[in-house]
Amino acid sequence: MVFSKDDLAVIAACFTEKEWTGTRIAREFPNKKWNYRSINQVLVKYHQTGGTDRMKGSGRPVTAMTDKNLRQVEQLCQSQEDKPGSHKSQRQTARIIGISRSSVQPSCIQENANISSECQCQTQTQD
Repeated sequence: MVFSKDDLAVIAACFTEKEWTGTRIAREFPNKKWNYRSINQVLVKYHQTGGTDRMKGSGRPVTAMTDKNLRQVEQLCQSQEDKPGSHKSQRQTARIIGISRSSVQPSCIQENANISSECQCQTQTQD
């Protein structure tokens, strides 16, 4: 079961202040539909680490959105100044760099938005 940060705070407070067990906490909050085993897992973690936050470095590491890959995506998504129309599609960019297309998409969209806003600003100042 996934608990929100507020839920974790309530569970930790009930454990420390009222010294309730997981079963008692689950019984006191029936509308939350918490499983007492899940609460006990949170309490074990709280007892071992002193908090309910995730440990730093836990979870899947980010490998696609590195600075190097972002620079490569930026270069491939934009047309070169001396070669108009030389940009690559998102699929081509993903294949060249070796990352998924879904990792390329946000970078290209953001880059194109920055370019179009710069163009709009230039045309407005020229008018």
